Amino acid sequence: MKLYFGNMVTTVTTLMIVSLVGFVGYSISNRSNINFWGRRSLFILAYSLVICCFAAARDGLDKTIQYTIDGSCNPGIFSLVSVPNIVGCVGAAIIIIAAIATPIAKSQHMREIWFYVMSGGVMLKFLECSDDFSITTLRFSSNFFNEIYPTLDGRVIEVMPLSAPDLYTKEGVELLDLIFRQLCCLHERQEYSYKNKILIHLVISYIFEIYEQTHRHIKNRMSFPLDHKSLLLDKFYCLCCEEHLYHRNIEYYAEKLNITSRYLYKLCQESFHMTPKQCIDYIISGNAKKMLLSTELSTQQIANELNFSDQSAFGQFFKRNVGMSPTDFRNKFK
Repeated sequence: MKLYFGNMVTTVTTLMIVSLVGFVGYSISNRSNINFWGRRSLFILAYSLVICCFAAARDGLDKTIQYTIDGSCNPGIFSLVSVPNIVGCVGAAIIIIAAIATPIAKSQHMREIWFYVMSGGVMLKFLECSDDFSITTLRFSSNFFNEIYPTLDGRVIEVMPLSAPDLYTKEGVELLDLIFRQLCCLHERQEYSYKNKILIHLVISYIFEIYEQTHRHIKNRMSFPLDHKSLLLDKFYCLCCEEHLYHRNIEYYAEKLNITSRYLYKLCQESFHMTPKQCIDYIISGNAKKMLLSTELSTQQIANELNFSDQSAFGQFFKRNVGMSPTDFRNKFK
């Protein structure tokens, strides 16, 4: 509906189109009493040109053309080569042909026919249909993520799942769009010697910008009451972050939440597609990665910090969850 009543320009354009449709409908229903079809065709031609100007402003056609030429601004609603623009060009061609043919026609009957042709062209010109919907995505490997993860602090990781498109304004995502376009551009280039390093910095910038755009809305979000399941999962996550060093059995957390272990398992599977044990292990392995990449602590010291019984137990845990030993992980990504 924003396309038709989003602001003053769209509203005026819509009202003008409706009035034009009404005029055409009235002319057709009252055709037996009309003697001068050429005048009506002339009125439609002039009125449709005015509507064209409003419709072009509404759709941001000038921005689309400028974006296609040099990319110096954001495009309009539809791309230059799109279904609505192609349909509009066909409608414009029909209007031009009918406008030329009408004064040439020698009888009112022929001018009436050309009036119908022009009316059809006008309706086609202003017919709006949805442009093709497309999403551009960039996917990165787990190894790439392993290089990024140690640079993110806990606040960013907690806020990221709360990001949602309806939180942001058009002005707020301009920097996000710019960084994403840079990522897409760099992703297609193969000749860069430090391509991976640049990608890492751009992705980190993108994540922090999402945080900046999202965290200001968190207080507002938290003012809405959570349903019972979401509240339990929030409490479970907080408990895991606070007590994973000393409590790693599911029964402890289920008891703290006053639910059964089976119900906790069901909640985690439904929401995270992980078991409660995997959730706890994910937090522990994440902390281990940070320590391996951002500190000079030995594997034994990290095992002690994370409350493992010995270095061997820590090594087995890390390899089971990450796919390589702590030493190999540090050598590969640090």
